[in-house]
Amino acid sequence: MTRNEPEDRELLDELAGRLQAERPLPAPGFRGELGRMLASESATAQRRRQPALARLRVLIGVHATSGTGLLALAFLGVVG
Repeated sequence: MTRNEPEDRELLDELAGRLQAERPLPAPGFRGELGRMLASESATAQRRRQPALARLRVLIGVHATSGTGLLALAFLGVVG
């Protein structure tokens, strides 16, 4: 800081206290509406995610099956 460091520190402490005491809070109605909106968006996102998970499971199954089939084909080519 400067050579007046104790004075500056006192001013900063005073400013910090004033900012904390005068900190505005949103109205309770706004906070409630915001909470309901966030909860509904979370539920909507979860419903949208379910078909994507089902599709992912199908893709994993298809890839696993085709990989197993290719391994079996390679095994038959080596053995026979």
